[in-house]
Amino acid sequence: MERRGRLPYGAVHGLCEGDPTFGVGKALAAHKEQHHQSLQPDEIPPFLAAWRGYRAKVYPTTARALEFMLLTFQRTGERIGATWGEIDWDKAEWRIPEARMKEKGRGEHVVPLSTQALEILKAQWADTMGGECTRALDPANPANPLNPDAAGAYIWPSKRPGKHMSNQTLLQVLRRMGWADRLAPHGLRGTATTALADRLRFDGSLIDLQLAHKEKNKVTAAYNHAKRLEERAEMMQAWGDWVEKIQG
Repeated sequence: MERRGRLPYGAVHGLCEGDPTFGVGKALAAHKEQHHQSLQPDEIPPFLAAWRGYRAKVYPTTARALEFMLLTFQRTGERIGATWGEIDWDKAEWRIPEARMKEKGRGEHVVPLSTQALEILKAQWADTMGGECTRALDPANPANPLNPDAAGAYIWPSKRPGKHMSNQTLLQVLRRMGWADRLAPHGLRGTATTALADRLRFDGSLIDLQLAHKEKNKVTAAYNHAKRLEERAEMMQAWGDWVEKIQG
């Protein structure tokens, strides 16, 4: 409806007595940002206990995907689209191309991989690609388990040829476990963030780097990512060790 000043067109031309929507905005509740459900540190052990009892009911690739997401806490889209060519076995790193990252302008995002995360990838390789992948734990081994055809293959494939896992797959698992009202797959990022800060006492700025949170200065962001990579690798291994320990 066209307005002239504060009066609607209809009121100006005698078609109505006034603006029936005037003041409605003040009566409406303000929009509140919805955060993904995540676990507090004390809730992680019971969740992992429930997961141990349920894991055998889950398709192996799906089970590994959930565990890998807990250990790396990257965004769902970045995980499900990962290919074997993004894994640097020598450096124990997952190198996500900038084109697949939510935040652009600072190059690829490097995710240091704990020994626990590497074990999951080795099992996934053997199950989906065939053979044993040993290079991850033996950098001196000159034999590269990847080949040009395998490099572009999805790490977390769908049962449909050439497709990757759906972004709803892990949510369905949590629903069947009865945990969907307390935890969303994306909430694993918040779960790890809280535990790393509260229980493992890691600096918040270091955690933000690992989460690939947006920084206003893109030049500084790229510099920080490269400069603190060794620290992030230590943090990710500490996280993997902590998760393994509380699993019992």
